Amino acid sequence: MTQPSTVSTAVPTAVSAASASRHAVSTEIPPALRAVIAASRSAIASAGFFSLFLNLLMLVPSIYMLQVYDRVLSTGSVPTLLMLTLITTFMFIVFGGLEWLRAQVMIVASMRFDAALGPKVHDAIFNRTIASSGRRASAQPLEDIDRVRQFVTGPGLFALLDAPWVPIYVGLMFVFHSWVGW
Repeated sequence: MTQPSTVSTAVPTAVSAASASRHAVSTEIPPALRAVIAASRSAIASAGFFSLFLNLLMLVPSIYMLQVYDRVLSTGSVPTLLMLTLITTFMFIVFGGLEWLRAQVMIVASMRFDAALGPKVHDAIFNRTIASSGRRASAQPLEDIDRVRQFVTGPGLFALLDAPWVPIYVGLMFVFHSWVGW
């Protein structure tokens, strides 16, 4: 009969723990990033506030057409058509102005984000490259900051701000007619 092996498993466990800690991703947000996110909340809230009015103004063409069919075509009133058209044109101008303001707010927020984190990330990349004698040189973190900045100023964030309005629009379609809502 052979005796059972008394090999300890402490070494593989220690090696696997060290390996796991090397590959673990930290979920803690650095203080500099936390400060930039806190400063950006007011800009995102402002953009959301502009989205409220922009989404209400998206109803202008539908209301215009309903009024034309209901009031103008049945009576043939040219002054009514003229006034409806002037009001709609004014609302489109307001829509364009609000859209421009919302974009400017987010552009300023993205520039603040870039100005706050860009130099720190650049210095960290430079120090890492110097410490590794050039073996670990990468501009990826700067490219990541640029991608975040582009997302904040692009249509992606605006789509997220406009998404909560979808149920309201579907509800309004049911108000017009149940077949349109389905």
